[in-house]
Parts: sequence; structure tokens; C-alpha cells
Amino acid sequence: MRSLLILLAVATTFFVAWADDKKEELKGDLKLMQGEWQVILLERDGVKISGDDVKSATMKITGNKFTFDSPADGIIEGTLKLDETQKPKHLDATIASGDTVYGIYELKDDEFKVCHPGPGGDRPKEFTGKTDSGYSLIVMKRKK
Repeated sequence: MRSLLILLAVATTFFVAWADDKKEELKGDLKLMQGEWQVILLERDGVKISGDDVKSATMKITGNKFTFDSPADGIIEGTLKLDETQKPKHLDATIASGDTVYGIYELKDDEFKVCHPGPGGDRPKEFTGKTDSGYSLIVMKRKK
């Protein structure tokens, strides 16, 4: 009986260690993005969104999952995939509906900037939300 308990203890320890190794470790920019972000600028195709639509808009990133919450758009949830080797850096956001948005991002200290088209649009080459660009530009500061 005692050897069976020892065997179970060893097997349990091995399984827990194996499961921990399988968890995806956060690295690079994704690790730095963790937490809550306050939107400070939102511009869509040349129109600057202002007032409460910006003041109460937030982004929360946990692991590779995000929740964007704004009065203008409601709650948008999904997952992020980053490519830090590109210039500008690439961000692919797959939203809950299954659509993927191909954007670019910049992360400097406590400022996070994202530029993206609507679902299915081409990835931007620069950070712009100007008229006829078809892009949204979002600038956020880390919530403290």
C-alpha cells in the first residue's frame, strides 16, 4: 500500500510539472501588454471620436486574450497574435465572430498604439486614421 501511495505521489508530481511546461509562457511585447489600457485617441477614417466614447473606452489584455470595451462599439473580445520581427510590428486580432483583423502596433513604455482596417482589410503600412484610409488609429495609455 505504501509503495502505491509513493507511486501515485511521483506520478502526480510528474503530471503537474508536465502541465506547467505546456502552458504558453508570455514573452516579449505580449508580456509587456498585460493589463488595462485607457484609450486617449480614437480616429476612424478621418473622424476623431471624442467625449465619453473615448474617455470610457478601455482595452484589457490577459494572456493572448483581449477585451475592448467602448460605448461606440460595445464589447469586442478575441485573441492576439504578434509578430515583433516586422517593421512596423504586426498584430493579428481574431475576434469572437471568427473574423481576423490585420493591424500594426507600437509599444513604448506606457503607450500602446494600434492601427487597423475593418475585418478583411489590408494591413496598414503606417499609423494613420486619416480620411479615405479605411483605417482606425487607437492610442492608449496604461491604466494605473
